[in-house]
Amino acid sequence: ISVGENEALAVPFSQRHAAVNRLLLARYTPSAYLRSGDLETYQIRNSGLLRSALLKRLESSPYALMRTFDTMIASHGSFLSGLERGLVLAGDALSEWTSSDSEDLDGFLAALDEKALSQVQYAKDFYGEELKQDVLDDQRLLEDLRDLAQVVAMSADHKADKLIEELRSVATAASKIDGSGLNEAARRKTVIFSSFADTITDIHHRVSRAVNEAGLDDPLSRFVDRIAPPIYGSKGGTDQHQRTVDISRFAPETAGKLTRGGQPVSEDRYDLLFATDVLSEGVNLQQAGRMINYDLPWNPMRLVQRSGRIDRIGSKHAYITIGCFFPADRLNDMLRLEETLMRKLAYADAAVGAGEVLPGQKSKTEVVLADTKDQLRSLAEERPDLFDADGHAGALSGEEYRRRLTKAFEDSTYRSKALNLPYGSGSGFVSSSAISNGYVFCIKIAKHPQPWFRYVPVDENWNTMTEQSSDDSAHAIVIEDTLTSLINADPVAESTARHLPHEVYDKAFTAWDCAASDVYATWQRLTNPNNLAPDIERAFRDAAEVVYAHGSFLGANDQGALAARLRGRWGAEVKRTVREVLTDESLKEREKVEKLKALADEFGLVPSKAPEPLPPVRKDEVRLVAWMAVAAKDIL
Repeated sequence: ISVGENEALAVPFSQRHAAVNRLLLARYTPSAYLRSGDLETYQIRNSGLLRSALLKRLESSPYALMRTFDTMIASHGSFLSGLERGLVLAGDALSEWTSSDSEDLDGFLAALDEKALSQVQYAKDFYGEELKQDVLDDQRLLEDLRDLAQVVAMSADHKADKLIEELRSVATAASKIDGSGLNEAARRKTVIFSSFADTITDIHHRVSRAVNEAGLDDPLSRFVDRIAPPIYGSKGGTDQHQRTVDISRFAPETAGKLTRGGQPVSEDRYDLLFATDVLSEGVNLQQAGRMINYDLPWNPMRLVQRSGRIDRIGSKHAYITIGCFFPADRLNDMLRLEETLMRKLAYADAAVGAGEVLPGQKSKTEVVLADTKDQLRSLAEERPDLFDADGHAGALSGEEYRRRLTKAFEDSTYRSKALNLPYGSGSGFVSSSAISNGYVFCIKIAKHPQPWFRYVPVDENWNTMTEQSSDDSAHAIVIEDTLTSLINADPVAESTARHLPHEVYDKAFTAWDCAASDVYATWQRLTNPNNLAPDIERAFRDAAEVVYAHGSFLGANDQGALAARLRGRWGAEVKRTVREVLTDESLKEREKVEKLKALADEFGLVPSKAPEPLPPVRKDEVRLVAWMAVAAKDIL
């Protein structure tokens, strides 16, 4: 599944290179087979991400990789099933079909959500036979890879053996006399995190087996009957109530209920807790003093969240211990996971002070939080590859601009000049990274504490550009994305020369009228609570309707609460499970309601909190703070 350094992830059908024993990922890049030749950018991106995801699964555990291959094989079968019926299914449409037992494709399509339905295309628009053959070849290769992964997954796992050995050392250390005042069980308590539920399932089984087979003289035997059920958010895990019970039995002093006298209500039952990142936020596990990262997430803030479960105020441990499994050298060369984490952590530390997250690891990256011109252009063009391994992510959150402003304000003279600028001040410069001329406006609305930004692109003569509305009326193009505004308004260097011809200054007034009108219209729309309702997918709307129509046996309060829990923006797995219940013809309506209630409990669904509407304002309360005219160098 390797890709050459300069090799495209997806190419048009006419250029495809069907090599032996090579995954083409044709099912994930069907646009490469379109007769029109129109490649979909997101499919190209996703195929690259999928290759990395497979390696990431392998880094976690062979069992997780095997299960992923199983899922991909089933997905290929569903894709081929749709193709035989004259349709090419992608995205949500394919996910729904994969999880459905239906043989009636027309009925299935009729029940699809609107978003998923838009991802259905006719096979006649594709080179259908070639697409089918390449998907079949991929499916056969995936089956071979799955069989290889299964052999490894079912045999000894040296990584899991290392974990077991580490837990043996933990038990040994905890059994020795200690002056901390903590009992042996408290010093044994360890949380093991993995990004994948499949890995948690596998290592929980392996560790439990090793513990149960340990002799009485083996320190590992101290964990007998002290291992909590695995905790993960996917279907098949413990439900929300049981999860709460298990967590409180692992850390009764910090995660469970206390009596009025401050004593834990729950019994101290467990010393080992295996969990995915479903447990990485909002749970107080500081009764434990040890944590092990069985694999490393791409996002370093996941590591911060994980360690924050035990590194908390109220911990009785003098220090906490955090262990990490790093990928093998060859795998890390392909993933570059450690390097990516180190770079991102260095950025986070330079920007907001993340501190040491990977124990014993010091970043070798010298961080200069300034994105190159090419990266700024990438952002302006909304290219997703800025997240690639060599990309800098400083500008993605706007943290770069806050850092630079803070640094500049360390000069008291500069700070005073900036703060004393009159409202409506503006300037201009020539940008080598901008893809068009434009104006950037910083705006204050009444007493609202946060500034708003607008970018108004203009043509080579600095006239605003228009586009057609849904009602066929023309209106000026105004971009509301804050980051787009910041990127375009950034002169990069303090030495950048001022450039503001009279014509550009004069036409700024027209652009400002467009920006102000857009801001006011957006603000007015957000004052109406009806406009703040989230876009609920059809599966969840239908589920809520079933509860309203047939759930009176729950009682009025519980019936309304369940409907509210279901009417949310939930993930693909929840949607698939809801759809399975709704389309199960063997269930009576009452049974469907009962099933929906059970799955709401299982997935821990809670009612969405309605956002607060904005207070009304007058249009003259939309005030211009500052503006910048940006001339694209290529257009001058």
